[in-house]
Parts: sequence; structure tokens; C-alpha cells
Amino acid sequence: MKLNNKFIKYLFLFLCFQFNNAQSQTYRVGVENLNYAPYYYVDSSGFYKGFANDIFELFMQKTGVKFKFLPMPIFRLYKEFIDGNIDFKFPDSVNWQSEMKKNKNIIYSDDVITYIDGIVMKNENKNMTISEIKTIGTIRGFELKEYKNKNKNIKFLESNNISELIDDLYKEKIDAVYFNVAVALHVVNNNVLFKNKFLFRKDLPYVLDHYKISTIKNKILIDDFNNFLKNNNKEIMELRKKNGIIH
Repeated sequence: MKLNNKFIKYLFLFLCFQFNNAQSQTYRVGVENLNYAPYYYVDSSGFYKGFANDIFELFMQKTGVKFKFLPMPIFRLYKEFIDGNIDFKFPDSVNWQSEMKKNKNIIYSDDVITYIDGIVMKNENKNMTISEIKTIGTIRGFELKEYKNKNKNIKFLESNNISELIDDLYKEKIDAVYFNVAVALHVVNNNVLFKNKFLFRKDLPYVLDHYKISTIKNKILIDDFNNFLKNNNKEIMELRKKNGIIH
């Protein structure tokens, strides 16, 4: 009996050590270096901001876990993640860059943010068909298989700057822009020149999906994060309102 008590004591101390060690560790989270406000963006000082950051800050506050956010271009982010140089990737989806992830045991969280990626055009082009589209602007690293398959003649202009794409659309250098619809509306509604001049073409192919956080080696922390999402829905909805997300 004494031996059992001693064993239980050591087991308890070991678990406490493991828990404290996990809390003291800082996990490296690779994020996209894009202005995707209101969901996420990197400010002029290099700090990660927006709705996603607010969710992660709340998670850290609730659990004591520490995250360090590392903004980088999309392709580099994938490479660093696949090579094991970062602990987590956000955002991520099972449907993204499947070839690069082949043979990798990637673990995904539950849905963190729901989003729609689709075509945005000027109002006067609301009846333009896919066969009539000549150029689509998009963020470097995005996949547009649906449009490539339906119109082999479409040219794609890639950029790392969403505001520049909207400006090109306004100046009619391109026919359409394909990216996150809520982000498009955020850019448009915060610019007097653009306001009320663009629309989301929901009659054309679009993607409704969810941003998740992914990892290759930290399943336990993903489980903890999933529990956090389930148990803090009310506070997360308040953060959503704070960031002006209505879609």
C-alpha cells in the first residue's frame, strides 16, 4: 500500500512537471503575412493582429500556453511547416495544397473561422460569364482550379497585396478578383473611392470552407484548443462583433 501511495505521488509530480513544462514552452505558429483584415493582418510594427489573433490570445489567457506568431509568405509558410520548422500553421484546410502535404500526417483543429472565397467584380459586370472573363487577380499561392478548368484562356495576375488587386479592378486592368469575400468588403467599405462599386458574384463558383490550425507533432494541444473552442463560444462571438465581422 505504501508503495502504491509512493507511486501515485511520483506520478502526480511527473504530470505536474509535464504540464508546467508545456506551459513554459513557446510554440512557433506560422501565419500568412497578408493584410486579411478583419480576420488577420500584420501591423506596421510586425505584430499579428485581427480576429484570429484575438482568438489565440484568449486561448493563451485561458490555458497559459504561449504562442509566438511568425508571419511569412504563403509558399514559404507551407515549406517551413512541411519541413517541421514551425509547430503550427494558421490558417489551414484539408483541401489546400494537397500535393505538398502528401504522405504527411497532418492534424487539423475544429473549425476556427468560417469563410467564403469567391469572385468580386465591378457592379456593371454583374452579368459577365466565366467564358467572358479574361483576367483574374488573386493572392499568390491561391488555387483556382475551377476557373482554370472552365476557361483555359483566363490569365491570372498574382499579388501579395489585396488593396492593389482591388485598385487594379477599379481601374479595369483586370476583370475580376478572387479572394476572401469578407476581406474584399472590408477593403471596399474602408475606401471612399471603392464603396458601393463592387459585388460578390455568388452565381459563379466559390468556396465555403473553414480556417483551421494544423500541426504535425502537437495533437494534445490541438485537442486542448478544440475544447477551448467548444467552451468559449460566447466570448469568441463577442470578439467577432468587436472586429466587425458580419458574414
